[in-house]
Amino acid sequence: MIQLLFLMVLILAVPPVFGQDADRVLKPVIEVGDRWTYRGVNMLGPGSEEYDIQVVNIDKGLMQVVCTRKRDGREFDGVYTEEWSASTSCSGFIQKPPPRFLRFPLVPGVSYPIKYISHRARAHTHTSSVEGSVEVKGWETITVPAGRFRVMRIEATMDVSQPDGTGQRRRSTIWYSPEARATVKIENYARGGDTFESELLSYKLVE
Repeated sequence: MIQLLFLMVLILAVPPVFGQDADRVLKPVIEVGDRWTYRGVNMLGPGSEEYDIQVVNIDKGLMQVVCTRKRDGREFDGVYTEEWSASTSCSGFIQKPPPRFLRFPLVPGVSYPIKYISHRARAHTHTSSVEGSVEVKGWETITVPAGRFRVMRIEATMDVSQPDGTGQRRRSTIWYSPEARATVKIENYARGGDTFESELLSYKLVE
């Protein structure tokens, strides 16, 4: 009887698998050496291509990553927070402050504002003001080339304002996987503007 009670205590003490439970997703634990491979559209350059993202350093809450384009081996550096908020993205965006599309813990039904300045240094010289809202929609199960994942779906609607007074409405959908500790799919659209997409092909985490 005592052994049974001890076993039950151990079971209850085990943290939720992959940092999740029925109600929320906790901030991922990411290690140097973790690697994800994606197929993206307009992510590292125009068109569709495959690329790796590998964590090479973590210091004071910031992750330095290197994105390697498969077709030519070219490397692109990026700096992200541990919530995957990009200060400097591999796509060339410099963003202040890093936009927190994923605010952990992720809780279904929670919404929050987002506001930041964005500059895609490899494409142009001007900056854009971005303001909008993000909503954590809830759990879904999706299939991408890397496999089948239980994910949290996050949707964002943003107004992007240019220095010349023009603007556009941009909509983003993010599917975040606690198992992969990263996004497994992203869709980012704007009428008359750039379209960005990515989906996970494979990943390898340091255990």
